[in-house]
Amino acid sequence: MKGRQLRLIAQDSTDVPAYSRKDIYARWGVRTIPKKRQRSKEKVEYFFGYKLHLNADAEKEIPLVPAIEPGNKHDSRLFSKLYEGAKKMFTFGFEAKYLADSASDSSKVKQTLHYDNVIPVIAQNGRRFRKSEEPKDKDYKKRWAIERVLQG
Repeated sequence: MKGRQLRLIAQDSTDVPAYSRKDIYARWGVRTIPKKRQRSKEKVEYFFGYKLHLNADAEKEIPLVPAIEPGNKHDSRLFSKLYEGAKKMFTFGFEAKYLADSASDSSKVKQTLHYDNVIPVIAQNGRRFRKSEEPKDKDYKKRWAIERVLQG
């Protein structure tokens, strides 16, 4: 039997440095430098290690499904694993929403969510000639719950 109903699910990842450069499973990954720490035009930096990918209940700030992968695994490649894991354990309420940053902005992700009647509230990735944009949905600001869960 599935657990309780979810209304807002948020997804993100954080880097986990490897203990040693001799770690054969760790890989070089990219992370965004927070605006407070940006000293030049560089917006990204590299790290050696892993990424903790996670989705969480954005209302209760409870972790749902974790996945630890090498640092070079992009967030969008873990969407299916995290989403399917949540579907197995929980039910999605009426007008449930999936909150994510622009790393999850793909037609495949949005198609999957639409198929299950889950509303994608995902930031638009500024590819080519488009500008990056945050969704206008009032619940998007609750995506920050995942940041608090990851900082734990």
